[in-house]
Parts: sequence; structure tokens; C-alpha cells
Amino acid sequence: MRRFIILSFLVLFLSLVGLFNCNTVEAKQALLVIFDKFAETQYSEARSILKNKGIKLLVASSTSDPVAGHVNMKVKPDMLLSQVRTSEYDAIIFIGGYRYEGDNADAIRIAKEGAAEGKLIAAIGAGIYTLYKTDLLKGKRVVMMDPFWAQKAGATVSTARVEQEGRIITAVYTEPQKFAERIAAALASGSQ
Repeated sequence: MRRFIILSFLVLFLSLVGLFNCNTVEAKQALLVIFDKFAETQYSEARSILKNKGIKLLVASSTSDPVAGHVNMKVKPDMLLSQVRTSEYDAIIFIGGYRYEGDNADAIRIAKEGAAEGKLIAAIGAGIYTLYKTDLLKGKRVVMMDPFWAQKAGATVSTARVEQEGRIITAVYTEPQKFAERIAAALASGSQ
């Protein structure tokens, strides 16, 4: 009995100091890119699902002031887009909105750098406009709101609601839950 008690205390102690921790997988980190009048449902669904999956989330925008959603939500960004180092993230997620800044040079830089580093690049709704401005969509199947821009980007329009090709995930604005679940699954599996 005495050995059992000593062994139990030893296991408890080792667990507390982390030496007996079986979970050696490092937590994933994702960046959410938002702009003024961002789509609140897209943001909140993605944030909730990814956070519940243990993914650490940070928010970047073109301003350090609280960013207003299209209805009544406000989000204080963690950093400016100009401060983002893509090497710190496993996924970069562009959340759509009603005044989406598709021509934002920092967002375009982040998408290009992230893709070059093999990061998961995801965009929903109007967030796809950032990807239009890169060469990332050429030859890819993507969900598009505007076939004109898809053709101009060299992409093939998918009829799916959420599409993943390689390390790029796109979704229509009405599928934020499936979009976030696909991101979480891709991060968990490391799938290409």
C-alpha cells in the first residue's frame, strides 16, 4: 500500500511539472485578417470553432483601433497587418465583409509570403478578393463570388460551398461553420 501511495504521488508530481505529459503536439496558431465592416458571423463562427479545437488565434487589421463589424460587433486587433510575420502562423485566414479591402498591400503580401512558406491560406466570402490579387489561384479550383475575377485569376470556379485545393481553402459567405471545420481538419492532419 505504501508503494502505491508513493507511486501515485510521483505520477501526480511528474504530471504537474509536465514531465509525464503525453500531449507533445505543439498548438497551432492562426491569423485572422479583418477589415472595417467585417462579416460578424464569418468571424465569430471561425473564431469559436478554431478556438474550441485548441488553435491559438490572433487578429490583424489595417488599423489598431477597434474594427466594427457590419452589425454591432467590435474587435480590437492584436496587431497591424504591417507587423505580421507569416512565419509565426500555421494558417492565415481572410474574413470577408461589406467594405473588404481587397487591394490592401499588406494583406496581399501576407497571402503571398504565407503561401511561399507552405502555410494554410483560407478565405471566405469577400476575403477571396485578397487571393484574386495574388498568383495563388492560378490553376486551382476555388469557390468564387464573381466568375469574372476567377477567370482573371486563372482559377476554375467550383460548385462546392467549401473547396480545398492544396494549401488553399475557399468558401462561400454562407458556410462559416464548414469553412472553420475544414481549416481545423487541415491543420490537424497537416494535409496538402
